Amino acid sequence: RAGAVDAAVADVRRICGLDLDLLSFYAAAAGDAVLSGLASRLYGLRPTLSPGAFEMLVGSVCAQQVNLRFAFTVRARLVRRFGEPIVAGGQALYAFPEPAVLAGARVADLRRMQLTTMKAEYVVGLARQVASGALDLDALAGLPNDEVIERVTAVRGFGRWSAEWFLARCLGRGDVCPAGDLAVRRAFEHFYGRGRAMSEPAVRRRAAAWRGHQNVAVHYLLAGRRLAPRIAGARLQQGFAVLMLAAAAVLAR
Repeated sequence: RAGAVDAAVADVRRICGLDLDLLSFYAAAAGDAVLSGLASRLYGLRPTLSPGAFEMLVGSVCAQQVNLRFAFTVRARLVRRFGEPIVAGGQALYAFPEPAVLAGARVADLRRMQLTTMKAEYVVGLARQVASGALDLDALAGLPNDEVIERVTAVRGFGRWSAEWFLARCLGRGDVCPAGDLAVRRAFEHFYGRGRAMSEPAVRRRAAAWRGHQNVAVHYLLAGRRLAPRIAGARLQQGFAVLMLAAAAVLAR
C-alpha cells in the first residue's frame, strides 16, 4: 500500500506541476514588461500536465477545430462509454480507456458521440498503433523534441499542433511554443502585437527569447488573455462609479 501511495503522490506532483521551478521563470520574466506583470497577477500559476500520453493524444483529436467546452463534452462521453468504472465514495469514476479497448471500437460508435468520421478514424487508428506496439508512447519521453514531433506527426490525423501540445502538456518540455494554435497567436497579438496579426514564424521568434521557459510563458499569456476582458469590465464599472459619484456631488451643491 505504501508503494501505491508513493506512486499516486508522484503522479499528482507531476500532473500539477509541483516540481516546476517557477522562481527561475519569474527571474527570467523580470526583463519582460508583459510577463513580469502577468507573473505578479498570476503568481503561483503552474501549467498542469496530462495524466498519460495516450489520453493526451486522444484529447487533442477531440479538440481539433472545436471550442474547448465541446471538446471536453465529447471526451467525457468517450470516457464514460469505453472507460472502466471505479466506485469511490459511492460515486462511479471512470478511468481513461485503454488503447486495446479503443482499438476495437467501431467508428460508428464514436460518431454517435459527435466525433466526425475522420476524428473517429484518427482515434481508432492511434489506438491500434499503440495497442500493437507500432507506436511506443513511453519511449517518446526519452527523445528530443524534433524526433517526438516526427513520430507523432507520422500518425494519421496528428499534425505539428498536436505534437507541440503533446510536448508541452504531456512531456512538460519547457522549450516549446505551440505557435500554430490560434489562441496562442491571439494572446501574442494582444500583448505584443498591439492587436495586429502575428504570423506563426513571428510568434516563434518572439518566444525563442524565453528559451526553456517558453511553455510556462505561453500559459501565462493564455491565462492573462482570458483575464483581460474581466479586468477591462471591472475598470469600466469603476470608471462609471466615479462618474456617478462626481455627478451626485455636483447635484448636491
